Amino acid sequence: MKKETLLKKLGTFKKAEQVQNNQTKLVFEKGVLFQSYDSLIAIRLKTDGVLYLFKHYNYSKTTSKYLNEVFGVTSSEVTKELERKNDNYKLIKE
Repeated sequence: MKKETLLKKLGTFKKAEQVQNNQTKLVFEKGVLFQSYDSLIAIRLKTDGVLYLFKHYNYSKTTSKYLNEVFGVTSSEVTKELERKNDNYKLIKE
């Protein structure tokens, strides 16, 4: 799935929650987006429950920490699931 398609599927914006400095959780009608600085990190849609990840999901320990806080999974766990080809984790090519 393309990034633009995924963003459209989120639906109507509801609220923004600052998780920490430069770490933001954006809540939409149909899902949640996690952003670090200006980089998209991950999106989870309510419709399919899949965690869609962008290239910077494993950028740093801080990113991993807040990815875990927002979605309950660390970047190292995500990497393992992607290697296992778990259908609940998808890396989005930008």
